[in-house]
Amino acid sequence: MSKNAISTIRELLNDRTFEDAVADKITRLATERCVEIISEASKHIPGEMKTTFGASIPWRSVVGTGDILRHAYHREEFEAIWAIYSDDLDPLEAVIDAMIASIPPAPPNS
Repeated sequence: MSKNAISTIRELLNDRTFEDAVADKITRLATERCVEIISEASKHIPGEMKTTFGASIPWRSVVGTGDILRHAYHREEFEAIWAIYSDDLDPLEAVIDAMIASIPPAPPNS
C-alpha cells in the first residue's frame, strides 16, 4: 500500500477545513486520486496479511471507495473522502506499518 498516498493526503488536508478543501478543486482532485491509489494497492495485499494485521480494517470498503471514485466520477461526495482523512487514515497507516515491519529485509547482494 502506498505510504506516500497516505502522507500526501495529510499534506493536502492538514490545517484545512472541510470547506477549504472542498472549494479547492486541485486539492479535492489530488486527495481523491490518493484514495484511489490506496484502494488499488489494497487489492494486492495478501489475504493472510489482511487477516493477521488488519482484521479491523474494512478492506472491501477500501476497495469499494476507489472503485466508486474511478467509475462514478459524475458524483461529488467529498464528505466521504474527508471522513477517510479524519477517521480512517491513522488506523490504516498503523496496520500498513505493522505489515511492512513484518517483512524480513532482503538479503544483501553477493
